[in-house]
Amino acid sequence: MGNLRFVVGKPAVRQSSSWKLWSQGDDIYLLQRGVFSRVMKFSFHKSGRCRWAEIAERPDGSDRCIQKWERDPVPPAGMGSGCRLVSIAFPANHLSAPSPSDSGKLHWIDPAPPGMATMIEVILTAEDKNTASELLASGGERRLIHHEPLRSGLNLFMTSAVFACGPVEINMPGNPRMPGQVFGDLAFPDEDIFGTGRPIRALITRGDEVPPTVWELGGHRAEGFAARR
Repeated sequence: MGNLRFVVGKPAVRQSSSWKLWSQGDDIYLLQRGVFSRVMKFSFHKSGRCRWAEIAERPDGSDRCIQKWERDPVPPAGMGSGCRLVSIAFPANHLSAPSPSDSGKLHWIDPAPPGMATMIEVILTAEDKNTASELLASGGERRLIHHEPLRSGLNLFMTSAVFACGPVEINMPGNPRMPGQVFGDLAFPDEDIFGTGRPIRALITRGDEVPPTVWELGGHRAEGFAARR
């Protein structure tokens, strides 16, 4: 079993939540740490079943799973391809002020320029590390961040790339609350005009895309700010 703890951003400057990627046998897990440590987890199972769910049981006993899906089959070696498990986008404008350092060793991933985003992709492939590295280099847009061989002979890769996302601005009402939301009305503006430091970090997806592309956004409680505009 191996693991990678990573943050998009720079120490003592703007940054994302801390994340952990690890495997157990042929099952793969991705956990958002930091402010929402041990709240949300992605699970990618050998069977092909994938889940994005809250970790803790809900008080009312309702389903804590945000999304379930079946991943695509992994193409055979020699096809020069793989199966994307999930993508996480980190808009540079939404990174937060530094938070207390993680207790483990962190891998820092450079943030995108303003108005752009860093895209992290988790990929499962039958290609070996050298072949995958050559394919990534030939494409030019992706950079290899992490490689881990699995028990089955498949390989787990994490890559990063930068893309233009434009302004990203979302308001999230507190009633009804979304899964994991405990702060009431939330605002995720493209520009932090009130200097909040964006203390709240949330995961948001658009629709039921499979596999999902999830956006990690930085925001703050909306109460008291609208009147100050």
